[in-house]
Amino acid sequence: MARRTLPGITLSANGAPVELETIISPVSAYVVCLSCAAPGLTVGLHSAYVGEQGAQDTAIARLVMSRHDTTARALTCSSAELPVTHARERLLLDHLAAFRELLSEEDADVISIDVDDRALALAADTY
Repeated sequence: MARRTLPGITLSANGAPVELETIISPVSAYVVCLSCAAPGLTVGLHSAYVGEQGAQDTAIARLVMSRHDTTARALTCSSAELPVTHARERLLLDHLAAFRELLSEEDADVISIDVDDRALALAADTY
């Protein structure tokens, strides 16, 4: 199990590119961590997804680090929607959607995040 920087994920604010690093780290067959940092925006999001084969729910812990404060959030969702043991590209898309939402809360800028197929393939193949 290796930590990987995911290529092909681009962030823009009001059409201008913004530096972004996205990392996926499988901890075990049942735990996957994702991290996004945009140094120019001084904000980061770290998500841990915890599930188990046959479990009904996936637990999600999010640590939000912004220029204003650091907060933790705990969520659950259906493991059919966000499975941890397979289809890990769904975890990436969920994490990036949460990051986009966070950035939209922080600024009034129009934020877009584009995900290349390479990033989805690497996330899906991370074990």
